[in-house]
Amino acid sequence: MPFARGAFDSLMTSLNIADQESADLTLKEAAERGMGVVIKRPVANVAWRHTEAPDPKAYEYPYWQRLQKLKYDFLQNDLEEAVGKALRFTLSTPGVHSAIVGTANPHRWTTNARLLAQGALPADEYEAIRARWRQAAESDWIGLE
Repeated sequence: MPFARGAFDSLMTSLNIADQESADLTLKEAAERGMGVVIKRPVANVAWRHTEAPDPKAYEYPYWQRLQKLKYDFLQNDLEEAVGKALRFTLSTPGVHSAIVGTANPHRWTTNARLLAQGALPADEYEAIRARWRQAAESDWIGLE
């Protein structure tokens, strides 16, 4: 993504366990320019909750497809635990300043806050997710906006 010097104080982009292109291409550039970074879709629409493929027209469909190949072990855990790890992964990424976590259920705000109170994801867990992405991501897995 090209940047115009001095044109922005902050940047919004997608980043999550199924969409890590911005971690490699965008965040370093934003940091060098002193920009704040806001992440959208930090939990990949919790697409792994579907046991069968969602409607191909549904927004979470590309995430679901990618997660089928990524096969993160932690997604087999309790849904809340998996959401917590996915959210903590996104917010543990260097250069990320905040995230917008959408939900149709207001009680999830307190759940997400409790999950984030655990702090940054341990470095070994964070690196395992990044390593799996590097191993499994296909060349056409560009950032999903």
